[in-house]
Amino acid sequence: MKKIQAGHLSKKHLKKLRRLQRHRLTIVSRRATILILSYQGRSCSQIADMVGLHVQTVRNWIKAFNSADRKGRWNLFKPQPHPGRKPTFDEKVQQGLLDIFKESPRKYGFSDSRWTLHRLAEVAVRTGLVSSISHESVRRLINKSKHSYRRLKAWLKITDSQYDRKKRWRDWAVAWAKQDATVSAVYQDESWFSGNPRLVRGWVGPLHKGRVIILQDNLPGFWVLYAAMDVEDSRVHRYYAEKCNNRQVKKQLLRLLKHYEQLGKRVLIVIWDNASYHKAGRLRRWFRRYNRWAKREGRIRLLVIRLPKRSPWLNPIESIFMHTKAQVPGPLPYYDPYELKRLVELHFEEREARLAQTR
Repeated sequence: MKKIQAGHLSKKHLKKLRRLQRHRLTIVSRRATILILSYQGRSCSQIADMVGLHVQTVRNWIKAFNSADRKGRWNLFKPQPHPGRKPTFDEKVQQGLLDIFKESPRKYGFSDSRWTLHRLAEVAVRTGLVSSISHESVRRLINKSKHSYRRLKAWLKITDSQYDRKKRWRDWAVAWAKQDATVSAVYQDESWFSGNPRLVRGWVGPLHKGRVIILQDNLPGFWVLYAAMDVEDSRVHRYYAEKCNNRQVKKQLLRLLKHYEQLGKRVLIVIWDNASYHKAGRLRRWFRRYNRWAKREGRIRLLVIRLPKRSPWLNPIESIFMHTKAQVPGPLPYYDPYELKRLVELHFEEREARLAQTR
């Protein structure tokens, strides 16, 4: 039987093969190694043991290289593309998905204004676009159309020189409230709600870095949500007002004090940021007068703790506001402020129902 061996290789060819031995693809490197070893006089079985391949694979590669012409033999080193199976969903399905999420989710019976992959898959089946589709297939089709799911982010730097001290003070207050049954702590904050859409997470096109929102000045009414989240049960106490000032903050605090006093608490700790209406002189003087009166009458006391400057991650109510605005107003304008308020209140009621199920 005639020995199978690589044909004549010039110095130029050997130099090129040694360069291919350092190729990033293993298959190209192995093919170059097979030819060099064969040129050095090694048998096919020896080469197969050295490169870790079947001996017939080594024979086939040497034969293919010898039978090809001068130009075609070097093209054999390129890996052949594997077409794979035909795609399950065509461009019609892809365009149909894009048309769906350009509309409001409320049109399809959802309670908020945010699209998710599972919702897109559900609507695609419900509208007859496809018989069945998974959320991962929806993700691939949308990414293939050069759309992506993004959320706008603003990176903040710590600028408060007393950050560590104030954070320890907050942690101590939270730990005290969890250990002592007569002490409660809440995270307090305020947020504006209006009919104008917000820059929120969502699918955006290939030419946009975020949603392009055109604010409308003719939308009627707006209001402020005063929210306080209990540290222990994560329940959010809500108070709505048309303005955001220290007088409304005082009303919210009086509501909280009355509520927790009825629960038998002796101290209420309020943790909030450094907004101007939290640091107003009139409000600070009221704190002192109230605590003197509460000490004298044996009523519930009030302790206020300010968070470090520009540190929203220390106040979990911030993420609740962000999630609420992404779920309810979203990127859609609202022309009825009362309808918007009703939807926000419905969102919090559903949140409390979910929390009650997990307890």
